Parts: sequence; C-alpha cells; structure tokens
Amino acid sequence: MDKMKDMFNFAVAKKLLAILFLILLFYMLSDMLNILLFTFIFSFLFYTICSLLLKLTHKWVRIPEKLMVLLVYGAFGVFVGVASYMYVPVLAKQIVSIVNIIVNFNPSDYKDAFHPKVFEMIQRVDIGSYLSSAGNYAVNTTKNIGGFLLSIFLSLILSFFFSWERRGIVKFLQRFETSKVGFIYEYYKQFGRNFVNSFGKVMQVQIVISFINSILSVIMLYFMGFPQILGLGVMIFALGLVPVAGVIVSLIPLSIIAFQIGGWIHIVYVLVMITILHAFESYVLNPKLMSVKMKLPVFFTFAVLILFERLIGVWGLLIGIPLFMFFLDLVGANEPAPNKKKS
Repeated sequence: MDKMKDMFNFAVAKKLLAILFLILLFYMLSDMLNILLFTFIFSFLFYTICSLLLKLTHKWVRIPEKLMVLLVYGAFGVFVGVASYMYVPVLAKQIVSIVNIIVNFNPSDYKDAFHPKVFEMIQRVDIGSYLSSAGNYAVNTTKNIGGFLLSIFLSLILSFFFSWERRGIVKFLQRFETSKVGFIYEYYKQFGRNFVNSFGKVMQVQIVISFINSILSVIMLYFMGFPQILGLGVMIFALGLVPVAGVIVSLIPLSIIAFQIGGWIHIVYVLVMITILHAFESYVLNPKLMSVKMKLPVFFTFAVLILFERLIGVWGLLIGIPLFMFFLDLVGANEPAPNKKKS
C-alpha cells in the first residue's frame, strides 16, 4: 500500500511539474502572446477547413493534403486582398463616424425627451468625460493597429507552415517520446489533446455564433434606419466573441445611436432585438453548435472574464471562458455528474 501511495504521489508530482513548467514558459513568452494565440486559432481553423474539404472531395478526386493547404490559404489571401481594397476604406470611415457620434453625444440636446428628475440625475453624471475617455482610448488603440496587423500577418505565416508541415512536425515531436523527458512529453501530449478538444472547439463555436448574430443584427439595424451599418456589424461581431459581457457592452453605443435617430422608442427596439438574438443564441445556436456541454452560471462567467482580463489583458475577455472550459476538461469536471436514482 505504501509503495502504491509513493507511486501515486510521484505521478502527481510529475504532472504538477509539467504544468508549472508550461505556465513558466507562457509567462516568459507573455510578450508574444498575441502571435501565439493567433497562430493557434488560425492553425485550428484552417486545419478544420482543409480536413472538411478533403473529406468532401475524396469521393470524386484525391487532392494531396499540401495542395489543399495551398489552395485554402491562397483563396483566403485573395479574399482578404479584394475585401481590403473594396471595403476597408468604407469600414474605416464608418468606424470613425460611430466614434464621433458616441463622443459628441450630449444629453442637454435632448432635454425635452427626459423626465425632469431623470434629466437632473443624468446631469450629475459627467457622461462627457466618460465618452471622451472612451474616444481617446479608441484613438490610442487605432495607433497600435500596425503592430496588431503585423502580429496577425506573422501568425498567418506560422500557421501556414504548421499546416504545410504538420505530419513532419508530428514525427519530430515523437522523438521526445523515448527521450529522457518522455514523461513530460506524454503529459503535454495529453494536455494538447484536451486543449484542442475544449479550447479550439469553444473558440470555433464562439466565432460562428458571433458571426451569425452580427449578420442578423445588421439586417435588423438596417430596417430600423441605423447609419454606418458595416461599422456596427464589425463592432457587434467583435463584442459577440466576449460571452455575456459583450452583449451588455454593445448595448451602450447601440442605445446612444438609437436615441439620436429615433428617441426612446428606438431604444426599446434595440432592447427587443438584443433579447430576441440572445434567446436565439441561448436556445437554438448553443445547443446545436456547442460541443462542450458544461453550462456556466452567469456569476462564474463574469468572475472568469474579470480574472483573465486581469491576468492577460484584453485577450482574457476573448479566451477566458475557453481556457476555463479547458481546465474543467483537464480535471474531469467538464460534464455534470449523473444523478443517482434512489432504489
């Protein structure tokens, strides 16, 4: 019994050592976090697309895997080039217009639309300073867009070479299986499998759900007479990647624009639209698309988002929930325990 306990404790110690080393490695590479995460996301998405296309075309013609990778990345490059030439200038102007609308919003211009007591309460809040701060933050963020685009470009290049040499990379990593650090390799192999199954799938589903929601939102906003539809669609898509909190944050600019173009009734329309889309996401999209069945309470959702935002910045708002799902899967708590029937 003592020997079994010692073996168990030794196995746990090795597992903890492997986890701590991985955490230390990521901490040392924290400055490259953007490139690492973008590379993983791009590699996962492009690998999924290539695998799906290979299965679909296998019945008619056998396309080599590397040729499929080249075709998919090439098609993506052409799409990005055409979209950049046609829509990026329009999108940039619309985003600037949206920021100007929000920053220049002044409640005093709509004094007659508010109840006197409500307007008095609003006057006590320095809304202008908050909106100006938000506008300045948006401008400062725009200044850093060059470095952000460079990270995306490097990540695409890295993901392409990973997809191109995937089999060779796997064979190379298998050398560590019989090395002196083979036990660490086994743990990382298991971690990687869990990571892809939880993190990758959750991120993929979040992107699909956010894309569908943004398309439906743009259609509804168009019929409601909202300006700068393309810019609003991009904003809704980006915020939709943040579970729960993204819906609440998107209400602020949408409500301000709605009030300016149609008063309180348009704010009601926006609230109804958000409610319908949120219900559609919760009861239709999530059950159909979410492969991980764990349902997090709202309290844990916000707690995880706040914690990860503190730890790794804005990325934490996007990947906090998938990472938490990965941790639950790692410890075997990814699904609720079945209820035992009383005999």
